[in-house]
Amino acid sequence: MQIDMNYEFKKLDGTVLKDLVIDEDKDGNPKRDKEGVPLLKLGTAMTLRNICIDVLVNPPMQIDPMIKRAKEIPSNKKLEMWSLAQRIHDCNGLIDLRSNEQEMLKELINRRYPSGMSSTLIVAQAFAVLDPAAEKEKKS
Repeated sequence: MQIDMNYEFKKLDGTVLKDLVIDEDKDGNPKRDKEGVPLLKLGTAMTLRNICIDVLVNPPMQIDPMIKRAKEIPSNKKLEMWSLAQRIHDCNGLIDLRSNEQEMLKELINRRYPSGMSSTLIVAQAFAVLDPAAEKEKKS
């Protein structure tokens, strides 16, 4: 199924969500407040491409409840994630994703945005774009 990786996430009022980035001076050094904490500013529009690449190359940890430690991601899964991240990066906006790739992205996005500011907006919109047929069924 073809997915638009250039999709821009929006607030309920239709304005585009922007990511937060560290504010830098002209030399590329982070600007800091009085306590030394780096200052943030609004960056570029949050796109499905950026979010998918981020969760694939920096997957959120998953805790194993039995041992209460992070589960190790098998190397073959890491290579699969890297390959998909490269395909998404290199696409012109539209990309064909297999159902297992769609499900993997949905799972990773849901784990990365479990709660907090904009988490519901991001997860709901990402799911709707990544799997429009499933979202359409839910509405019927």
